[in-house]
Amino acid sequence: MPRFPASASYQLKNTEDVTARLGYAVSPAVLAYVKGGVAWANASASAAALPVLAETASFTRTGYTVGGGLEWKFAPGWSVFGEYNYFDFGTKSSNLYATGLIPAFGTAGALADSIALRLRSQQALVGVNYRFDWASPVVAKY
Repeated sequence: MPRFPASASYQLKNTEDVTARLGYAVSPAVLAYVKGGVAWANASASAAALPVLAETASFTRTGYTVGGGLEWKFAPGWSVFGEYNYFDFGTKSSNLYATGLIPAFGTAGALADSIALRLRSQQALVGVNYRFDWASPVVAKY
């Protein structure tokens, strides 16, 4: 079977997650926490053999996320945080089928190859929060 130059790419477009956070107040102004939950990823994959023969696919994967961080309250209502998150969406096997344009890959629709793709990601966040004091009544002054 002749070998053709081939390339493949895998791109993570975006992630969404729903997590729960469990923390410990290290001091009255500092919270250390861990978090975990379910995550979703939108990704795309493409493979090409020769410049004119290519296939692409977009898909959504479900997995999990775990992480942790520190949050520091530096003024009334204001805090700053730093956080690390790890995402794992597992391994997915996919079959690649021949197009029939290259005889060495087989007739159109024949199984040409199988690949296994593992999707993992890491994320570091830094942010500033402002908390509204909804418990206190709003008083208009004229």
